[in-house]
Amino acid sequence: MRILLDADALLDVALARDPFAVDSADVLRWAETGGAAAVAWHSLTNCAYLLKGGGRPFLERLLRLVEVAPVATADARHALDLPLSDLQDAFQAAAALAWQADVIVTRNVSDYRRSPVRAISLRLFSSAQQPDSYEPLPDRQIGPSVLRVLQANRMLRMLRSLTNQYRFQINFSSIQLLNLNVTSNFTSELLRYWL
Repeated sequence: MRILLDADALLDVALARDPFAVDSADVLRWAETGGAAAVAWHSLTNCAYLLKGGGRPFLERLLRLVEVAPVATADARHALDLPLSDLQDAFQAAAALAWQADVIVTRNVSDYRRSPVRAISLRLFSSAQQPDSYEPLPDRQIGPSVLRVLQANRMLRMLRSLTNQYRFQINFSSIQLLNLNVTSNFTSELLRYWL
């Protein structure tokens, strides 16, 4: 499967935006283990603009994992003609078409309702790729706090899947407290992992 990552997924990881960073990090780990992923050129400039110091270390690491969708003037003109209300999303969709992506992976699926390339949520993509099978590459060190958060989120996804499958309810508020208790060092460890 070929995916185009929306800018929100990149910024979720780079800025450690909780609770979205975990699903976004899972997608980047999928790319790190050989998944075919790309980003739009303008997503890189958005990151450079919004990240402290221009985000050079984050972008250098990112470009070892993903390709940049090859776009040209014709693609930009096509984006202007797409029936999307947000022009930035239209440029993402045009980049996805140019890269022949199967899907756009984003946190804002509703923004892509009229996109020529189907959009799926970060959470759906992450759970569909069975992130439990991913192991950190030997040269990367994931701190214990990030590992606990990832494990807690995977447990929540599994429980939610079971509740949907067997139609019973679980009180997730008490389980989600587990997430809150282990995130004290989450931000610094996530940044250390991706920078």
